[in-house]
Amino acid sequence: MADVSVVCGGCKQPIVEESDRQPCSGCGSNVREFSVAIALTLSMHDSLRFKHKRNGELLAEGFSGEDLHRKTGKWMTKNRVLDHENDAYLEVVTDPVTSVEIHHCEEPLSKHTGHGSNRKKRAG
Repeated sequence: MADVSVVCGGCKQPIVEESDRQPCSGCGSNVREFSVAIALTLSMHDSLRFKHKRNGELLAEGFSGEDLHRKTGKWMTKNRVLDHENDAYLEVVTDPVTSVEIHHCEEPLSKHTGHGSNRKKRAG
């Protein structure tokens, strides 16, 4: 959001500019000072991914942190673990503002198919 103000360059009296510049009613100066105030808000989001390997074999992988929910455009808290060694999948998505659980999926990893890059492609 920007806030613009104009004052006389001579006496610093606030001026409402018309289409034609008129001399300042206080001191007669035609010099103007323009000020612009800008306010911004910055928000940051973080997450962590991991892979656990032993002798080159992937045992587990996961994600924990904030993730943008594409359908709603809101930032959600997501925790996901793919435990290859124990054939387990867990994903929990929570709204960080309301603490409401949006999504919960817990099942054998071998049964967790048709999601992500394994999803069926749309025709066309």
